[in-house]
This record gives sequence, structure tokens and C-alpha cells, in this order.
Amino acid sequence: MISSHCIYFQCVLLCPRSIYEEEIVAIIPTVDYGGLSEKYITAALATGILGIVQIFMTSLDRTLETKVWCSRDSSEPEVSLRRELLIWTLSNLLRRLKCREKFTDNTSSMFDYPRALLWAVKDYKEAHLYSWIIQYPLIRKHISKSLPNSECCPSPRTSHGTMAQAGFNQLLRWYEIITSPDPETIKAILKATLIHLTETTMMNGLLEQQKTSDNFWKYPFLHVIYYEFNASGVPRDLSRPSTVSASIFWAMLKKALRPWEDVKLFLDSFSGAARWQMAIRI
Repeated sequence: MISSHCIYFQCVLLCPRSIYEEEIVAIIPTVDYGGLSEKYITAALATGILGIVQIFMTSLDRTLETKVWCSRDSSEPEVSLRRELLIWTLSNLLRRLKCREKFTDNTSSMFDYPRALLWAVKDYKEAHLYSWIIQYPLIRKHISKSLPNSECCPSPRTSHGTMAQAGFNQLLRWYEIITSPDPETIKAILKATLIHLTETTMMNGLLEQQKTSDNFWKYPFLHVIYYEFNASGVPRDLSRPSTVSASIFWAMLKKALRPWEDVKLFLDSFSGAARWQMAIRI
């Protein structure tokens, strides 16, 4: 149910079906996110926690990208209008959501969400691999079984008002929506994140090996480099270059980093040239 009138939020509690006798599975309040309307929106979402608004934004974004009933370039006026309403709602929420100016700083004041995103990019330019955004988790987690399409990922050192309900991919998506990003900066952030992800995955494997004496974690990474093996973990001498090509390297890297949806989405965002560069670098 898409509604631009706050009164409908209360009516739907009494009438779980639309006037066309359709079952209502969600209420999408297309009203300005501010003042009294903010209270109505959080009430309609059944919680006053800021985190749920971020889940709501992610759900809206995915809906706009995947659902036929609000698809882009539709010839149906109703579909186009519905899409315009959802885009306006997403933009309104994104620009008005409040959080800490610095995601990891409990002492900073509350500001509009875009300001914190701009700080995250600025922090990367100054700290690079040690910046907050590079250490931000790529993999999201399910928050609630009642919201099967709403996943989140806790941020490092999460505090009240911080970005805690989206993975790294979605974080970049928000940044691209609120500003005209420098393509080179985005590429640099992606490359640094891949290096960080590869290193941390291998370090986690080493830590587990110290606990269990199990070195099976190494095998997927060996397949990233070598074509064939005489035995498990023993590369075969082929009397010719035995390392894999960049294209095969990328496919094997996906397996080594685990085939999660967020990892696939992240790796697929690299261009052919960028994949070649990262294959050499890694």
C-alpha cells in the first residue's frame, strides 16, 4: 500500500485488505520525513529505532531495481507514477535521516545522513586502508525473520545513530545517490576494500588454523594462483607458466572469498581493466 496520507497508516491496522480486496503486505508512507510526519512513518514501520529506517531505505532501493510494478521506462502511467513516488520517498529519507557526523564518534552531534557519508569518503582520502569505510563490513546479516528481504551489517564500533543496517555495497550506493561522486575515488575505495577483504579472510584462516590445526582454508587461495595440483595443496610443475590468467583468477577469487551475494555483487562491480590490475596486485 503506497499512501501519501498519514491517516491511512492507522486505517490499515483495522483494514488489512485494500479497497480492491488485495492483501496488504507493506505500508509505504510517501510523506515528508520530518516533524510530525517522522513520528507517523516510524509508527507505520512499527518501531522508532533509526536502524529500521535504513532497512526501509534498502528495501525501497531494491524494490525500485527489481520489481516490475515500479520498473523504469514503463509505458503505463500508474507504474511510472508509483516509481516517482518511491524515488521521492527514498531520496527524502536519505537526505533527512539523522546520524552522527562521524559514524564512530559517540560525542559528535547529530546531522543529516549525507554529511556523515561525505565524512566517510574524506576519512578514506586521509587514512586509506586504515579508514572507517574500508573496514566497514561487506557482508550483511539478517536482522529479523519477519523481514526476509531486509538485511543489515553491524558497523565497526557501532553506536546509537550510526549506519548499522546496510553492507558496504549499499553504503556506496547511498553516496552515489546523494552526490556526484568522483569515479576515481570510487575505484580507489573498491580496490582498497578488496585488498582489505582478501587480507582479513586469509588472516581469519590463519587464526582458525592455530586453533584447530586445519589448513584447508588455504586450498581455495592456492587455486586462485595455480592451474593444477599433484596432491592437495601441492601445485604441479607444468614446464610452462603455471599461474592462472586474470579471468580465471577472478572466478577463483570469488570462491576463495566465499560465494555470498554481497561478495559477488562487490566483485562484479570491477571493470575488466580493474580486474587485471587487482589480479597482479593481489
